[in-house]
Amino acid sequence: TGLVDFSHPHHPVPLRPGAGILAGILPKDVPTLQVQPYRSAYVEAAGAEAPITNVSSDFRGCLDYILYRGEGLQPTSVRQPPQTPVILPSEDHPSD
Repeated sequence: TGLVDFSHPHHPVPLRPGAGILAGILPKDVPTLQVQPYRSAYVEAAGAEAPITNVSSDFRGCLDYILYRGEGLQPTSVRQPPQTPVILPSEDHPSD
C-alpha cells in the first residue's frame, strides 16, 4: 500500500523502543511513513525485504530499504546481506 504504520514490524519506533536516538519517542509521536509511489527493490526482486541490514549492540533488523519508482524499471536481483552475524553496516556491506 505504500504506508508503514507504527504498528508494522519494520517501522523504526517498535524496532528500537527507548533506545539510541529514539529514546523517549512513543509510537503515537511518529506519523505513518508513506513511501508511495515508490516500490521496494528487495520485494520486487527477492519477494521480501532483507531481514537484517543493521546490527549493533542494541538492535538487529532491517533499517535500509532500496526504493525506486518508474514504470520502465524492474529490478532483476539484489545483493543479500551476510548470513553470519556481523556488525552492519560494514566495509563489505555498506549502508546508504
